[in-house]
Amino acid sequence: MVVRKAKRTKRYLGTRTRGAGDTKNRRGAGNRGGRGRAGAFRHKFIKYLNEDKEYKLKTKNSEIAVSLGKINDYVMSLVEKGQIKKADLEKGVEIDFAENPAFKKYSKVIGRAEPKYKLILKNVKVTEKVKELVGINGGKSE
Repeated sequence: MVVRKAKRTKRYLGTRTRGAGDTKNRRGAGNRGGRGRAGAFRHKFIKYLNEDKEYKLKTKNSEIAVSLGKINDYVMSLVEKGQIKKADLEKGVEIDFAENPAFKKYSKVIGRAEPKYKLILKNVKVTEKVKELVGINGGKSE
């Protein structure tokens, strides 16, 4: 004759929460911080950090632009401080974006402001409009 086994549900009978932990648990999605991947970039970020390698590698746009107006202000401040003489302005003000500490972080020049001086821009990307404006005063971009 076959021996009959008792149901497994009998295991939890007589316990207050029947394996659910605290009495406040098993109330809904709020108990687990949302359903599914909710909060993957907020309150559950650490949980999904290693799982989502592609998200971790995303970076912002590496091009940081500076306007011609800001370059004008920079040259004017150098003239006022006496670092550039007014006679040298006619030859042209050379700004090397790779070496100049004030402009090292910028990789592109944009803007509509007409340059007040002859500018020679080196090691930087320049928009077509800026090329025209710099060329008006005899300057150039390399």
